[in-house]
Amino acid sequence: MRLSRRALLGLSAAGLALPRRLFAASEGSTRKFLFVFCPGGWDPTYVFAPLWGVSGVDMPPDDSVAATIGGFSLVDSGGRPSVRRCFERWGSRAALVQGISVPSVAHEVCRRIVMTGSRQAERDGWDVLIASAAGASLPMPLVHLSGPMFALDHADAVVRMGERGQLASLLQGVALGQSDMPVTVPSAEVQALQRAYVASRAAEAASAAGAGWAARQASAQALAGERLESMLLEADKLTLTGEDSLAEQGAVIAELFEQGLARCAMIAYEGPNGQAWDTHTENYKQGPNFEGLFEGLDDILTDLSARTGSAGSLLDDTTVVLLSEMGRDPRLNKNNGKEHWPWTSALLLGAGIRGGVTVGGWTDGVSGETVDPSTGEPTDSGITVTTEVLGATLLALADVDPGEFIDAPTPLTAVLA
Repeated sequence: MRLSRRALLGLSAAGLALPRRLFAASEGSTRKFLFVFCPGGWDPTYVFAPLWGVSGVDMPPDDSVAATIGGFSLVDSGGRPSVRRCFERWGSRAALVQGISVPSVAHEVCRRIVMTGSRQAERDGWDVLIASAAGASLPMPLVHLSGPMFALDHADAVVRMGERGQLASLLQGVALGQSDMPVTVPSAEVQALQRAYVASRAAEAASAAGAGWAARQASAQALAGERLESMLLEADKLTLTGEDSLAEQGAVIAELFEQGLARCAMIAYEGPNGQAWDTHTENYKQGPNFEGLFEGLDDILTDLSARTGSAGSLLDDTTVVLLSEMGRDPRLNKNNGKEHWPWTSALLLGAGIRGGVTVGGWTDGVSGETVDPSTGEPTDSGITVTTEVLGATLLALADVDPGEFIDAPTPLTAVLA
């Protein structure tokens, strides 16, 4: 027996209590954000960092060469044609940020630092903050398909679809029937009693809410019910499940963006056959990883450009953020792999981005150069490109005041169109 939609709405009122937002919604901004995360730590010398001639750097052992592609100084290879094709097609809409400092070499710590600017569990991720700033108007402010997620004060903004499309099963009311364990669903009469009880308690709580925490809880429960009702109305029309490929994940998100149901999304790419990026052995696997990444990225950008946005294509409304939690040591180890490295790169594409811009560079020690944030040029009097600097840039792109969350924020205005 499937649970009715009314039953699901009753459960939402009972269990989806949401905290009040800590800042006012930025209703005027329609820009959307798709985060594409590469877990494990990628090696910038396979695409972003042509460091031939720098002592102590082991460049890819294939046919790689330094090349200018789409206005960027990159690493080119016949084994990675999708990288060249993607930069040729979309370089005019991309900005490359080099030498980002990630002061750790532990995976989970680095992921938290990259996505929140802090190693402490005290902040929401940049994607969560951006999604929450969309206000109560969207039923699915941040859609999480795969990849890291750091949600604290604004966890209410996150809708986890599940890597196997569990959200669709929940919305359709068939999830219990798909369980590996036998499940006995209450009869229709019992469900009706449950709904009446929940509605009665919710009404009591709302009438006695007054002000403060209780009032916020009552308001949050009402908002949760409204969001769930919106999702239920759309569930039969939308494709809420996708396969593991990057392009297929991107297509699910693009549909939600196009329908105006979400502002942000997080998806991950773990390489062909899920072999991931943590190449402590056989670092050459970074090559096919980057080839698959840029093949999927090109498909996503093509898809976004073919869909309708608010004033052009959906790509004109969407900023794509491509990143990993760390880089890899410049030198090969005894297993022809590379260890963790606390400096990395990121690529920004699409809406709000000044195309063809490279920010920063690499020192002879393969750390990031200090830069002028207004030009992106390396300078001794510049700033270190920290993850807080990257986060301030993303928040500024989203019309969210970075100063609400970061002390003395310095966005990279060089990349902002």
